[in-house]
Amino acid sequence: MKELLIGNFRVDIKRSEVIYLKETFSLEPKFLQVLLLLAEKQGEIVTHKELLEAVWPNVIVEANTLQRCIARLRKIFHDDAKKQQVITTHPRKGYSLIADVKWQALANNLSAIPLEQPKKKFSVWTMAIFSLLLAIVIGFTSYTLFKTPQGPNIFSQITPLTATDKREYLVNFSPDGRYIAFNRHLSIHKNQIWIKDLQLEQEYLLTKDIGIYYRAAWSPDGQQIAFVLNHLKGENQTKPTCESLVLVSFPLAKVRPQSTKSILPCQQRNLESVSWISNHEIVFIDSQNNEQSVQVLNLTTGELTRLYTNTEQRIDSLAYSTRTGQLAIMQHDSLNINSLNLLDINSAEMREISLNMPPLFASNVHWPIAWHPHQDKLLTSNDNIFFEIALDGNVTAHPIASTQTLYHPVYHPDGNKVAVTMGDIDIDIGRLSWAMQQPANEHIEEAVLQRSIVNDYGGKYQPNTDDLAFISKRSGSDQLWVSQNNSVRRLSNFPSTSRVGSFVWSNEGNLLAVTLDRQLNFLDQNGELRAVQTPFKVLGVLQWTNEDQLLLNISDKQQRQIVLYDISSGQHQVLFDSAVKWAQLAQNKLYVLDLAGKFKRVFEGKAQHIDHLADIHASGSFIIKAQKLVLLDTNKAVWIVDLENKTKQLLYQGDLKMLRLDDVRIAKRDLLYSRYVSGRKEIVLFHP
Repeated sequence: MKELLIGNFRVDIKRSEVIYLKETFSLEPKFLQVLLLLAEKQGEIVTHKELLEAVWPNVIVEANTLQRCIARLRKIFHDDAKKQQVITTHPRKGYSLIADVKWQALANNLSAIPLEQPKKKFSVWTMAIFSLLLAIVIGFTSYTLFKTPQGPNIFSQITPLTATDKREYLVNFSPDGRYIAFNRHLSIHKNQIWIKDLQLEQEYLLTKDIGIYYRAAWSPDGQQIAFVLNHLKGENQTKPTCESLVLVSFPLAKVRPQSTKSILPCQQRNLESVSWISNHEIVFIDSQNNEQSVQVLNLTTGELTRLYTNTEQRIDSLAYSTRTGQLAIMQHDSLNINSLNLLDINSAEMREISLNMPPLFASNVHWPIAWHPHQDKLLTSNDNIFFEIALDGNVTAHPIASTQTLYHPVYHPDGNKVAVTMGDIDIDIGRLSWAMQQPANEHIEEAVLQRSIVNDYGGKYQPNTDDLAFISKRSGSDQLWVSQNNSVRRLSNFPSTSRVGSFVWSNEGNLLAVTLDRQLNFLDQNGELRAVQTPFKVLGVLQWTNEDQLLLNISDKQQRQIVLYDISSGQHQVLFDSAVKWAQLAQNKLYVLDLAGKFKRVFEGKAQHIDHLADIHASGSFIIKAQKLVLLDTNKAVWIVDLENKTKQLLYQGDLKMLRLDDVRIAKRDLLYSRYVSGRKEIVLFHP
């Protein structure tokens, strides 16, 4: 069998794709197998057990694996859990495919596509040789991927700790390990903190009021829970203003939800990574006026004490060990080089540890850390990998067999289990178009240009056409794809272990400049890739100028710079000798977005404030075309700034799911942006 029809959708089994009108959706192999089983028994109930045994035989799968699979299939077939017009759920039994099914080409028999290879085809010797070769391949791949030690599989089972339709995240154990505290998402800028009794399988709502709460931290005696509360302003309560540190009594919360008690009032500061040092002392990261410090708040006296300040590096996370009295401080510098500091709370002695991070993850800068309760090591995660950090700086990787991402892992107090948030997100490419000189939000048209069940982002129009290039994980890893003449094709064939950065079109539209693993590359329309040797690391390609020069964000001899790179000669000119988030050239004038999100213009190598943009904080990148600067601010408002007249116009505000702007065409009055569509997060327990 080559394909089948489900309603008006065509399933190409050979390519593992679903085609509907001009849309094509890639299916993961396991999801295709589930779909085929349901289609083979159209109208009948296929039990959970049947599906798991047929598609995942002899494998320990993640919690809610089937639910996620069915949710994705429904999404592809424009169905949902409320309509159930394609796939019906039979509670505690299974699922049935109720849409019309027609098989085409080969015989109408599911056995034409075996779900598992028949074991009888392999002799014992064949299997032994295959296993040996597989072990060699896996070992080589792991070494190539991480170039860091891989530890044994420390977990063999996964148990769900939450199982609702809401997103649950930021888990933390009580000191005795009986309870977990976690955040449950309600909507944008709205969540609550819950407690779960792991022995009684009972949940308690901790926070009486809905708000924006950060990760909860238990006091050593388990009686109090501290966390950060983000305060909002504006008519729709959508604009963050400041953050306060608050407390809740846990014994009282087991009786009824509690209002929070402020212990550090709301000011113009950002608070992060709350931990307890003792039952009356709380440590946290305090960010004010572009300065970061580690502070301790004494609950008895109300006194604040500064423990640590580092103006050269960004402090990312903290973890305190009650066993050793050491505060671990994870930080990174302007080159995104990570380091770990250990501060002895009693002696005030500081020790800096250089980390041997895997090359593939070396440029990642967000590493939330947690101490092992009985050993001198820390736990963190990235993608689908747990990392254990020893105090000599060595890192051991523990990958799991999942495509989902691990967030904020924490050890159970017994040291043998780990609770973590698992999930994934869906990002699409959207377009806004507007009429000339219209007020904000009026005559605005929105459209989705690229839609799939995985991340599609970074869309950029090919010059002088309506075609576009974008980054997508449709093939399992980040690749460049192009949409041309209403069809989509994969353009690149990057190694799956490569990190794809930013990209831009050439002025003629025949080449793409793209960064791969901090190296500049050119990709043509035939998919041919050519690496460019430069004397520096390329952190991002920002702009292809009219003179066939590239504006690059680079790292050269431990210094971040913005340079103009001449493609023909290979020479470069330093325009700005400092770290910034983004930069653009317009009429030989360099505009930059500093690390605080403020716009500046560079004159004779020095950054100067732009008065008419002083009240705007930009989010991510900005784009300059035809002397118009287009930006997305931190309140999700889109602005157009006329650089000549020094005026700004609010173009659009309302879509809080806009993540960043990717391209703009001033003459055609439209722009491309990456938009958050949905996400799934749940808390699970990994254990032996």
